[in-house]
Amino acid sequence: MHNQKVKSKILFFVPLPPPVHGAALRNKSLIESKVLNSAFEISVIPFDFATSINDIGRFSILKLTKMVGRLYTVVHTMLRFGPQLVYFNFSVYGHALYRDFLFALIFKSFRTNVVFHLRTQGVKSQSTNSNFKRILFKTAFRNATVICLSDYLAKDVEDVYQPRPLVVNNGIEDVFPKYTLSSDRSIPIILFLSNLSRTKGILDLIGALEILKSESIPFEALIAGGEGDLLVKDIQAELKSKSLTPNVRVLGPIFGDEKFKLYCSTDIFVFPTYFEAFPGVVLEAMQFCLPVVSTFEGAIPEIVDDGVTGFLVQKQNVNDLAEKLKILLKVESLRKELGNNGRNKFVKKYRLNDFENKMVKVFNDILEN
Repeated sequence: MHNQKVKSKILFFVPLPPPVHGAALRNKSLIESKVLNSAFEISVIPFDFATSINDIGRFSILKLTKMVGRLYTVVHTMLRFGPQLVYFNFSVYGHALYRDFLFALIFKSFRTNVVFHLRTQGVKSQSTNSNFKRILFKTAFRNATVICLSDYLAKDVEDVYQPRPLVVNNGIEDVFPKYTLSSDRSIPIILFLSNLSRTKGILDLIGALEILKSESIPFEALIAGGEGDLLVKDIQAELKSKSLTPNVRVLGPIFGDEKFKLYCSTDIFVFPTYFEAFPGVVLEAMQFCLPVVSTFEGAIPEIVDDGVTGFLVQKQNVNDLAEKLKILLKVESLRKELGNNGRNKFVKKYRLNDFENKMVKVFNDILEN
């Protein structure tokens, strides 16, 4: 009888849904991954300090109480479970930075391998403006492994972490084969899908749609997403003030099968965000053959090839956003060409299985060294 190989133990200390946002969804997929669970013994401590999108980054007594409880859970789990590796999404802003620094010191005190997966940007700006934060980042990252989502985002930590961080692109499940694209529309439909937040560029999109309507460009648009610092009623009031109500519908949050059907029933995906790292919604749109109009933010220029899989504009440039939408609205063949190019790139680079296998390799390489 052969002895079964003992699996290495990995502790995940990460945010999970709810609230629903990109980092939480990617963490959920890793924890539930058959590939990772077959390779490692995984334990999870949910990083559940925020109760809603608006709550992220805000201080509260409830969060402080939760932190004390999590400190106990972390120490108890490290002693009981005894992981060889800790996987941690490290925050880089506000009170959360100091909180996560404390947790980082605790993990490192157990002399285990610590992997910081940075799912945002802002280390360079923070460390440039504050020598104290620069020292803090250097201390946290010393003798640890840092993973970034793209080559662009790797530059964000170059001043506080040596050698160069590992780069692992996100990946999502390829559900496209389960659905059928619907294209029998006389008027093209524009889709925005993300949390309803000003920093996602929703008001810029509305401004661009106003320009399109003033030029008598035929279009319909759908705005979908959970409420953030903008409520559904706020969006509806803005649409009404610009006489866009006949052209634009606000759907609220859409998940799962209904979300994927929404991608299938639209023609252009627009995401004029102000601040982003590696947005999963862009990968989803590319998966469903939608040309993407987005901004030069974070890793988006690495995901969206300008003029090949979609168009990129400077953030808050309403006129340029309207112009790029106008081009796609007028030329159906271009929409299909860019959308098919996006689908091909998604298949080559951003599928979930590739992401999971890369993470298994990263963990194994760390554990073997």
